[in-house]
Amino acid sequence: MAAADAPAKVAVYWDFENIHAGLVDARHGEGAYRKDRQAGKEKVLKIEAVMDFVATIGDVVINRAYADWRYLTRYRSDLLKYSIDLVQLFPRGSHAKNGADIRLALDALEDVHHFPYLSHVVVVSGDSDFIGVAQKIRQAGREVIGIGVEDATNPYWIHACNQFKLYRTLLQTALPETEAPPAKASLTETKELLAASVKQLMAQTGEDWVLSSSVKSAIRRLNPAFDETRLGYRSFKQFLRACADVVKVKEGTHDRMVALLETASEPPRNGAGDKAAEASTDSEPAESGGESSSENGDGAAQPSGARRSRSLPPRERYEQILRKQRIELGSGGERAELVRLLVATFDAAAEGVVPSLKDVLAGVVDRAEQAASAISRETVDRFVDLVYKARQFRLLGKKGVALVTGDGEKGLSAELQRFLIQRIINEAAKPVDVDALAELIADDISPASKTKKLVDEVVEATGHGKKGAHPKRAGSEK
Repeated sequence: MAAADAPAKVAVYWDFENIHAGLVDARHGEGAYRKDRQAGKEKVLKIEAVMDFVATIGDVVINRAYADWRYLTRYRSDLLKYSIDLVQLFPRGSHAKNGADIRLALDALEDVHHFPYLSHVVVVSGDSDFIGVAQKIRQAGREVIGIGVEDATNPYWIHACNQFKLYRTLLQTALPETEAPPAKASLTETKELLAASVKQLMAQTGEDWVLSSSVKSAIRRLNPAFDETRLGYRSFKQFLRACADVVKVKEGTHDRMVALLETASEPPRNGAGDKAAEASTDSEPAESGGESSSENGDGAAQPSGARRSRSLPPRERYEQILRKQRIELGSGGERAELVRLLVATFDAAAEGVVPSLKDVLAGVVDRAEQAASAISRETVDRFVDLVYKARQFRLLGKKGVALVTGDGEKGLSAELQRFLIQRIINEAAKPVDVDALAELIADDISPASKTKKLVDEVVEATGHGKKGAHPKRAGSEK
């Protein structure tokens, strides 16, 4: 194993035709590359912009690109400059499928298995087919970084990565401002993300002030595509200063400290910043076992975020846990209707397989409109995202998407409830209020009386029914 202070070892895998086609379409219109491959021979990808970013991560020990190189000869000099290993894949069949994603996935998993010193895997593609690969690589303890074209990248692929970089952002960093196309980003939405991240860290540490470095890591856990340069700021410090209407920033002994304006008191001093540094690590939020309070330099006790959270009624506390994980439940009746619409969408598809997640979303929206439902497209989008997080979609690659459960509406409703229960009790203080939790996640398919049995089952299996019990790892029991 490499020494702890050794530079990171990085493997880079290019789904080259995917990234190239995305840029051609961005320049000439959607579908331009597919309609005329000859016209797509132009050099649109700046390899140096990607490699400059990769160099900031660590030493590149594997650099491999997959494509049918007969159409991409104009990249010859750049590919040679960066010693990129080229894998030629001739198209098979009338649809010109070259199997680059399959070969790339197999090679990446094999390299992770054979080279334990690899710490980071960079996949240059916007294809959702790599979601499963990213999950396996992360299970092996490696960090996955994706790079893709903004309008040609699947949103679920973005969230499968530890971190995601948009090509425009890399280009903006690498080139003079006059040459870089503007990157689209909403400062308002990012401020909401900033506030949610600071609140999450406050609940984790029990402090009003948290480290700015921890805030950036927390934001990227919520949205791997976050990058302050997309908003026009050269550093995270500049971004924080621009969000003065949301957070307050003060220079600490070892790092900048950040607090929400609504809760900001005096920042910790006389070593309290070091204590916050230990608590505000990049690990997942730890469960609060007992009440705690922080002290300022004069020894006066300050109210902690954890204590404020525990003072809420159980149901509101559980709703707060889900909101921190960007899960909006809506009403039980609304969820039940969405379950029925989703199941009906798959039932109407041939062999229960829908071409893509985008088609799943469109199918549910169409059925809601046909039923004159008041459910909005945004609500459908949130629900589809919930089903995805609960791993109830079976991704079948080019074939499409199917539901994991084969038990219809009742089966899907139960699996979603089981997922929500697990998410809540993993962060809730023990013992869990079974009645409040059952009431919160009940819907018209599985009412509270039935849901309570499911809550009891999960709580007992994970040891959350008693104080001091240690829960099993999620998924360890069969």
